Amino acid sequence: EMSSNRLDSDLAAAGETDASLPILTPPAGATVAAGPPAFLPYASLLLVMLLWASNVILGRLIAGVWSPFALSVWRWGLALLVLLPIAGPALLRHWPAIRRHVRLIMLLGLLSVGLFNTLLYVALNYTSAINVALINSTTPIAILLLSRILIGSRMAPRVIVGVSLGL
Repeated sequence: EMSSNRLDSDLAAAGETDASLPILTPPAGATVAAGPPAFLPYASLLLVMLLWASNVILGRLIAGVWSPFALSVWRWGLALLVLLPIAGPALLRHWPAIRRHVRLIMLLGLLSVGLFNTLLYVALNYTSAINVALINSTTPIAILLLSRILIGSRMAPRVIVGVSLGL
């Protein structure tokens, strides 16, 4: 098992440690604004599932009309335009750590976002959306197994239960 995480150490070097986080305890007698609604985490999880499902369904509908590569480029280009205003400040704040790992980040982006989605759209030219969705749902299992094989990562029982429930 890996004893040190380089990204964590880079964040720590940039001042992003637990010790540097502000203490969020309100002063005595202060009124505290209500937090996010209790349903928000569940709504967020539902939204993620709907987005992934719509990705497969729309990919199947567009299969044969657009090339898998074009569909992937347009999908992630649109996602970039939507998310950049939200993630931009954090990207700037963490830029020193990002710059140090830019090659790794680009490789992982190419393999995970670019290659994965392009191959998913290629598959949708040859099979149904339900087949692709079923195979796609095995991704967490593949990640656990590959992380065990390649880097010796241990699978905690709660992770195994969570992945099993996610199927």
